[in-house]
Amino acid sequence: MDDIQDIQSQIEELRAKRRQRSENVDYFEDFNENEQKEKKERKDDGILGVLTFQGIVAVILAIIYVLSLTFFKPQTTQFTDDLKNILHHDFSFQEKVYDAVGSLFTYLNSVSPVQAKLDGQGGESIEIIDNVMPSNVTFAPVIFTGRITYPIAKGRVTSKFEVRTNPLTKKQDFHNALDIAALEGSPIYAATDGVVIKAEEDKSLGNYIIIDHGNDFTTTYGHCSRLIAKVGMKIREGEVIAKVGSTGASTGPHVHFAVKKDGLYFNPEYLYNTKLFKGK
Repeated sequence: MDDIQDIQSQIEELRAKRRQRSENVDYFEDFNENEQKEKKERKDDGILGVLTFQGIVAVILAIIYVLSLTFFKPQTTQFTDDLKNILHHDFSFQEKVYDAVGSLFTYLNSVSPVQAKLDGQGGESIEIIDNVMPSNVTFAPVIFTGRITYPIAKGRVTSKFEVRTNPLTKKQDFHNALDIAALEGSPIYAATDGVVIKAEEDKSLGNYIIIDHGNDFTTTYGHCSRLIAKVGMKIREGEVIAKVGSTGASTGPHVHFAVKKDGLYFNPEYLYNTKLFKGK
């Protein structure tokens, strides 16, 4: 009889422990859910705060400008014209202004970072006819032994060197470059030494630069918000030649990075990733 009571007592004890564990699990699940909810609310409040502050600053500057035009129109007009003239002709001053504006937005975003959606792609591709690969494209690996720099410091590849669905036409074609999404205004670096042979605007590529590296080897950088390097400039590897943008046929800020050798486009990843030679 005592043995039966002992067993029943042990069973009740086990049931009590099981109930306690179940209550603990429910408590922690509720705690985690509330914590995640609070984090999201804090993030939303932070983003709203930054955007509100930026909006207030913009409104204050607009009010100051309107008041200046109202009470000091000749002086304000002259100052505006002088500023435009300096920005257009004085490259060093232009750089300082762009850097100051960039630093301001960097500071504002550091107060409460606003996560940018890095998904920009471009529509420039080569049409595939009757399932035949384009004649000016090669999958053959190209070995480069010189110094090389990736064109973007912080970015994400959104479209590779491959057959893809064009983000604009929604048709299958061949993308002859890498699309690397990055924040608007991010610096674009020259992959290696060379001479700028093109720095112009195109309906598809937007603002773009082509650098000739010798031996019929060129790199192209498209969709720039602005071009820094000019035609004829000798560029060193790693120098800033342009800024990331979304000009031309583009779905968002990114750089279209194409590499050409002996008239053929090849995968730019071969310049940076030796694992591709081994098929890994």
